[in-house]
Amino acid sequence: MLGYLEASRDADYSLAAQYLDLRRVPAKRREKRGPKLARELKVVLDRTLWVDVDALSDAPEGHRDDDLPARRELVGEVSTESGPVPILLERVGNEWLIAGSTVSRIPALYAELGYGPVGKYIPAPLLDIQFLELELWQWIGLILALILAYALASGLAMGAARAFAPLLARTDTEIDDQLLKAATSPLTATLAISLFYPAARALSLSLPAQRFIGGLCKGLVVVTIAWLAMRLIDLGTEVLWGELTDNDDSDGDALRVMVSAKIMF
Repeated sequence: MLGYLEASRDADYSLAAQYLDLRRVPAKRREKRGPKLARELKVVLDRTLWVDVDALSDAPEGHRDDDLPARRELVGEVSTESGPVPILLERVGNEWLIAGSTVSRIPALYAELGYGPVGKYIPAPLLDIQFLELELWQWIGLILALILAYALASGLAMGAARAFAPLLARTDTEIDDQLLKAATSPLTATLAISLFYPAARALSLSLPAQRFIGGLCKGLVVVTIAWLAMRLIDLGTEVLWGELTDNDDSDGDALRVMVSAKIMF
């Protein structure tokens, strides 16, 4: 299993195909069909299953207490719409291979969990070049998704600001204008993150990349909410300070001392 994973991560799918039990594939088609199946399985595993190689047996006969038939080993299960599909190893002669029963299901698994129709149009170099568990086309997709998400969020924010401008102009106070100005940037950033996340998930990322980007987006949302809160607090302090500076009585002096102390804190 480790040999297959290392070969597929190096994009050496001809070598990776040697770890598949291809006996169910006609001999004339194995040379071409094998690497294709090896690559499709790699995509499925990247998206759905973290393979813990250390949990597999080191014994030549495999685990004997796993309730599986002899010469069989379970790597893990892939969740599909029709239920879990086991990824199995099988001992063929003196070597272990990815079981023929699993190999026969690779096309269906890839059709449901792979790149989809877009995978046919991605050039091979963009699929084979990888960095930090991401293929080159996915890096390009993430950059484009980030740019488009920010551009769309900025456009929506500008449109909303223009729509509210006539209403704000009718009021006698400037507080609402200041409130809109203070909230625009944090809310734009939050909207951009909300647009970027589903776009990133659509790029068929590997499980580690999905978890990292998901955690990063959640953390950034928390930061933008804190940013908005700080801006609103600053605005409220400025408004209150403006009110106090117009008050010359002793109560105003006491309140100014309290606000000053609060700002320093």
